[in-house]
Amino acid sequence: MQSMILLTKEKECVDEFLKKNFSKDDIITFLYPEKNEYSINQIRSLQQEVKYFNPKKRIYVFYEFERSSLESQNAFLKLLEEPPSNVYFILACQNLYRLLPTVISRAKVIDLKNKAEEKENEKIEKVIEKIKKGELFFVDVTDRNEAKEMTFFLIYYFKKELKGNLKAYQILKEAVKNLFLLENNYLNLQLTLDNLLIFIYKCYNKNINE
Repeated sequence: MQSMILLTKEKECVDEFLKKNFSKDDIITFLYPEKNEYSINQIRSLQQEVKYFNPKKRIYVFYEFERSSLESQNAFLKLLEEPPSNVYFILACQNLYRLLPTVISRAKVIDLKNKAEEKENEKIEKVIEKIKKGELFFVDVTDRNEAKEMTFFLIYYFKKELKGNLKAYQILKEAVKNLFLLENNYLNLQLTLDNLLIFIYKCYNKNINE
């Protein structure tokens, strides 16, 4: 069985999924972010724990996995790609675009989101489409996690447009740079996001050189 990403913010949906797909004899371990996010130390501890063989199936469930630093997600890649025997990972998250594309590619994505969540994602996509057509919009953010979430969405959105689109590549480089700075608390949150949206606007409307 391949490891999975469950798209939902409802713990009840995850619990129901586990009941339907796993046995009572399986060992299920639940993990939660330490403080504001999953730390690199949590991932390293897990790497050591799963080395020990167990004949029973072991399932590790990460709630709110989108609350992971880039460092933590990168550290988790090898384990996700080549898990030990009888070890499976369930990554529950609300927004797929907050995960690294390399993490997404190593798991099966199952969408358990409700209609309200889908509409919110569609709303943000429409804002980007309007910016690309010449209407400059700004999105207010109230905290660092919200700013990072929006930046993750922009990375995910333009990653899908990479093929044959040099503008998308340029925007991705700028978004990843800004995300790194946000991760390390270097920039003003609102100003960082505003500048990124202006950069997208200029890419599509003022013929910035590639």
